[in-house]
Amino acid sequence: MTLADAERPPTPVPDAQAGVLEVCRAAKEAARRLATASRTVKDTALLAIADDLVAATDRIVAANTEDLARGECDGLPNGLLDRLRLDAGRIAAIADAVRDVAALPDPVGEVVRGSTCRTACGCANCGCRWASSG
Repeated sequence: MTLADAERPPTPVPDAQAGVLEVCRAAKEAARRLATASRTVKDTALLAIADDLVAATDRIVAANTEDLARGECDGLPNGLLDRLRLDAGRIAAIADAVRDVAALPDPVGEVVRGSTCRTACGCANCGCRWASSG
């Protein structure tokens, strides 16, 4: 990097805030749909995500390289830049971790901690007033 590169302002991202908000809205909607999806649907989605990460490795690494250069110009600490750095190995590890999540038992609908409250309402750690009344 030259001094001229370091003095150059970062390339503006067109309407970045609106883009981030749209991604957040889409994620919230996807979360609602996934909450009621079957295990097969969720596992299929996770495995597709893992495959898509691997397939997009070159694009991800290229975009990450640009982001890191911008971060360096903006003065981000080297430790942070290293934690943000993605390479083919890190992306493969992320994809493997997503596959590991798909292999876990589906916890949705499972009562992790619960008991029948004293009034026998059948609640499972719901905190209802009947369970806590004396």
